[in-house]
Amino acid sequence: MADINPNKQNATSQKKEMLKYFYAGGVLTKENAKQLFGAEDYRKRVSELRDEGHPIEDRWVTGTSRYGHPCRFKEYFVAKEALS
Repeated sequence: MADINPNKQNATSQKKEMLKYFYAGGVLTKENAKQLFGAEDYRKRVSELRDEGHPIEDRWVTGTSRYGHPCRFKEYFVAKEALS
């Protein structure tokens, strides 16, 4: 009987869906990673995708927290040059 780790399958599924999203021009943040992919550890998935050679970039963005305070967070994306 094969020992199938559901967490590994979930991570693989998340990575596949994230790749589709990135190459469709999507921008990933902490908030939408959880909403779109159920990815609590989205930074690990991004790191794994980068290790596999995907040109995922990031940038710091200033925004407003849910309490109205200024905050900074990262956005992850594939550069437009890599999309064409």
